[in-house]
Amino acid sequence: MKKFAQMLAFACFLLSVVLGGVFGLRTEMESIWPVWSILGAAGFLSVLTIFCDTSFRVSRAILIALFALVIYLLVRASESPVVYFGRSDTALIVGGFVAFVIAVTVFTKASMRLKLIAIWSILLLAHGCLALVQELAPTWGVLAWLQNWPGAAMGAGLFESEAHLGALVAALIPIWVSLLIFGRVKARTRFVLAALTVTMVVSIGLIGNYPAALSAAIGLSVIFGTTALVFRKRFAAPLRIVGGIAITAALLGLSSLVWLKPEFAKRHIAEGLLLKDGEMSLPSVWSAHWQQVAESPIIGTGARTSILFGRRFRSPDLAESVAEPKFAHNEFLQLTADYGILGLSLALVVGGMLLLNGWRFIAAYRDFTPPKGRRLPASDHLAIAIGSLGAFSAIGTMACFDYVLHLPVFVMMVASLGGFLAVPDPMAAASQAPKVVAIPGGGLLFAGRALGFGCGIALLCFGFVFSRSEYHFREAQRAHQDGKVDFQVFRHLKAARDLDPSNPFVRILSAEVELESVRSGMPELARQDALERAESHYAAAQRLYPENVESAIGHAKVLMQLGRISAARERIADAREWAPLYGSLMIAEAQQAFREGDLSLALLRYEEALNAPAFRDTEAARQGLLSIDQWRQIAGGNTSPPDPDDAGARLPEAKVDERRVAGRGGEVKGKS
Repeated sequence: MKKFAQMLAFACFLLSVVLGGVFGLRTEMESIWPVWSILGAAGFLSVLTIFCDTSFRVSRAILIALFALVIYLLVRASESPVVYFGRSDTALIVGGFVAFVIAVTVFTKASMRLKLIAIWSILLLAHGCLALVQELAPTWGVLAWLQNWPGAAMGAGLFESEAHLGALVAALIPIWVSLLIFGRVKARTRFVLAALTVTMVVSIGLIGNYPAALSAAIGLSVIFGTTALVFRKRFAAPLRIVGGIAITAALLGLSSLVWLKPEFAKRHIAEGLLLKDGEMSLPSVWSAHWQQVAESPIIGTGARTSILFGRRFRSPDLAESVAEPKFAHNEFLQLTADYGILGLSLALVVGGMLLLNGWRFIAAYRDFTPPKGRRLPASDHLAIAIGSLGAFSAIGTMACFDYVLHLPVFVMMVASLGGFLAVPDPMAAASQAPKVVAIPGGGLLFAGRALGFGCGIALLCFGFVFSRSEYHFREAQRAHQDGKVDFQVFRHLKAARDLDPSNPFVRILSAEVELESVRSGMPELARQDALERAESHYAAAQRLYPENVESAIGHAKVLMQLGRISAARERIADAREWAPLYGSLMIAEAQQAFREGDLSLALLRYEEALNAPAFRDTEAARQGLLSIDQWRQIAGGNTSPPDPDDAGARLPEAKVDERRVAGRGGEVKGKS
């Protein structure tokens, strides 16, 4: 029974990893809730392992620091000014904690851990093969449905960015190399690992993914550096000297290249690392979040408020064609901005403790006698521990240039690797740890299991509810995009609102559908009712997410049609405080002034919109200026200008698909 319980939790966790490797590749939460439910089921089942014999010990300091980090993050996430964003972070935090608990308490054998690594490798191969097909045969018929895969980028498998696929490659390469050096793997497996390593290293080089290449290089450096430091006495003196000379020569060569060829270094290093997609400068993105840090340096401004402050403090140096960079593209900076110095400090303490614990385990092998015919020890647990150090270093490096730790697939991976480092070899302490009958593993480990059990239940239940809500929202969104406004759309939206009343995007779509139902020639009373319903949805979205630019534009337009002119003006003014550089809002404000007869203000805003630093709609601004000029010529004494929408000012096209851009972190272009 005990073994069955362990294997059941193990299988459930592996299933969540597989599904997470397919659906947990984006920052949007609609596709990941079913995965969280399955992970929650694994956490629920893991409590049964409390009856299994426990021979290992987990550092009390690690557990206490981890509890402090998780509790602090959850408290701060619950206080986020936008509940929807706070809930997204909460799911990542709870999911990561459950994955850690399972990695510690269920993965008690090296064979189990190797199976998890094998699944990660298979998922990478699947994405890599799909990315290759996307590059070589982009018109292949099978790819038609992939074009519509939510958030997927061509050439990146099902990931939303090639950089994220590269991050998975960079994380796995050190693990493969460590298994090649220290693992007890069979000859066929060694061949596969070697082939994978060479293939992926070459692929990163050919693609020119500089952050992934640097991350892989750092991870491999940690592997080889750890091996050299711990086992240097196993190598003959001449070999050590040759290795030292080679490392010194490589460093001197790189330094000379940077010194003698600064243009080459700037083009291939600085621009490759700090310029995304050829137009988004990371230093310009980071500047906004440094200003966010200044708003609340100790405890931060709240979960995912980088979305709000990245818009408010957007740098004018950022290219106009770059959509909203909703993430800082630097996880350490974003953690500081959202959760403060306290949150960053706790995270660094936990990470440092895990790395130190892994290092101590590895260093203990210094005096172990290797098997006959080998210079280095042969141990799967040792290989996984060293590989985890390298993978941690690679992901940490990648986190300096991207938002990988906001992707569920990487959260689950980092949490699992952290569990492996917390307990590098569950059987190693068998002769040291006293057997505790009442509370297996000790009180703190029992508390961790209990919290993992509770978090698992929460993920299971909320995952089920939000999965249904997101399903209804997605169905309504799909029908709306196809131009179908019928009873089924309203039915899906009502179900989504009832299941998840805190989702502002459901409210926005509900308002848009109500507006779509307005037809020319319909009775005035029916038209008024539809507008009132749309306004009520927009008002609800405003309460849930006041800084939403898309909602503000649509809301103001409805308020104008209802005759609430001052409320419409106030709505646009509030939005402009959070997005002062947005051309779409400048045009909306100009149209507002035009409707009210304030031609001077309208002229000023249209001229400002012509050179807007973000979401510039030059054609709409020019049409607006032309309308003002024409009106001045024919207005005479009339002070009631016509509706500027009739003059070609294209307000609807100037808005931004906020929910998608929030997930893509600046990858999606605003419509213009």
